[in-house]
Amino acid sequence: MAYLVLLTEGQSGPRFILEKSSVTIGRSPECDIHLEDPSVSFQHAQLSIENLSDDGGEIWIEDINSTNGTFVNNDKVNRRQLRNNDSINIGLSNFRFVDEGFSTLENTQQIKKSWIPGVYYLKDKSA
Repeated sequence: MAYLVLLTEGQSGPRFILEKSSVTIGRSPECDIHLEDPSVSFQHAQLSIENLSDDGGEIWIEDINSTNGTFVNNDKVNRRQLRNNDSINIGLSNFRFVDEGFSTLENTQQIKKSWIPGVYYLKDKSA
């Protein structure tokens, strides 16, 4: 499951679960994530799920020709694939992207102890 967490003064706020294939963010009450912020465009950005499979899918954010831009990890973007723990800035709102399907354990190298005392080596994942 993937979701956005609204950060307020560095503290976690409401969660917006990304259940639909397309989620809009903007000042319009019609947007899925409605932001009462004059620096946010009426329809500011869109999140979409692509390449959906049993393992999940890719979450992309796209700026919808907003006036002030959409930022991911402080970089102004037109379109970018989101990664776990990305920071998203839209107007004065700061979000953290969380992908619970992302496993930090899978990306951690495993160390195996040798029969020689004090000697360790990286375990081959294919073994």
